[in-house]
Order: sequence, then structure tokens, then C-alpha cells
Amino acid sequence: MPRGSMDTSLPGLALLTAVCLSVGTTDTAWWNLVPRKTIPYNELKDVAKRFSKAGVSHYKTLTLGEAERVLYVGAREAIFALATGTMELKAAISWEAPAEKKVECIQKGKNNQTDCFNYIRFLQSYNGSHLFTCGTFAFQPKCTYIELSSFSLNRLAFEDGKGSAPTTRPRATRASSWMASCTRRHSTTSWGRSP
Repeated sequence: MPRGSMDTSLPGLALLTAVCLSVGTTDTAWWNLVPRKTIPYNELKDVAKRFSKAGVSHYKTLTLGEAERVLYVGAREAIFALATGTMELKAAISWEAPAEKKVECIQKGKNNQTDCFNYIRFLQSYNGSHLFTCGTFAFQPKCTYIELSSFSLNRLAFEDGKGSAPTTRPRATRASSWMASCTRRHSTTSWGRSP
């Protein structure tokens, strides 16, 4: 390494080391990873509300409808609307991948016990009367709108979700870019239009 480049890198390294050491010694570091509030499970078990539906799993996609005081939950082949205070089921949508799509999924070499279902991966408020949702649809992603007044899928507005929806189990970076893509596509260019 030439002598001149070593001289210029040492002050930078010393500065970086000093910053790391000073940040590490403060108790109120901005990057502190300790949760702001931790509540042990045993303190919640008597007051926490639970929801589950027989035959349904993978409750992974959540959207809060603050105005309606509803928690929308996407799961495997189902979408639920739950009252936020009581977790009482207000409405449910069954959105299964059709049998022929499941057969095609199996023919592609996917596992018929875990992969060939419609996993709801995206669920977002679209406007005051609709949600926008996407599912894996047995490895043939589909997106559509949910009419909030009747809590039903708009089956005439199905869109191809390829390129937008993760068709495999989600990874943080892939899911994040997919959500950004859906958000850009459906909230900036067509906000407020009827689906």
C-alpha cells in the first residue's frame, strides 16, 4: 500500500473508532435495540383476545382500519375483519385457489401440502370504500379489491399479480419491495378511482 494512501485512511479510521466508542458508551444511543416496552406473556394471557378459525392458518398479513375500528387479517385462503376491541369476527371472505390452479401448481413440482394454496400476502386500504389485496393463488398470483360495505371480493377486477406478489414464502427484502411496488402502483396513480 503506498504511503500516501495509508496516511489519509488513518484519520478516517480513528474518527470512525472514536464515534463507535462514544456511541457505545451512551445509555441513550439512537440505535438502541431494546424494545420501548416489554410485557411478559404471563401478564397478558388473562386479558389478551385470541382469534382463530378451524382449518385456517398463516395469519400473517394485518391492516388496521382505524376509522372502522377493524383489524383486517389475511391468512391462508381467507381474509377476516375483526373488531379491534373484542377481536370478534365481523366478516370473513373465503378466497381459495381453484382446484385446477392447485393441480397446475403440483405439476410444477410444488408441494401440495404447503405451497399450492392462496396465501394472502398484501392487504391495504385503497380508498374509503375498498381494500386492495394480493394472494399467491397457488403460485399464480392474483390481486383484487374488497368492497368494504359488503366485505366481498370484486371477482371481476382480478389482476395478474406476477412481478408484484411474492409466490414463495416471503423474505423481508422481497416482501418489502413487493409491498412498495403494490403501494406505488395502486395508491399514487389511481387513488380514489373506483376499482
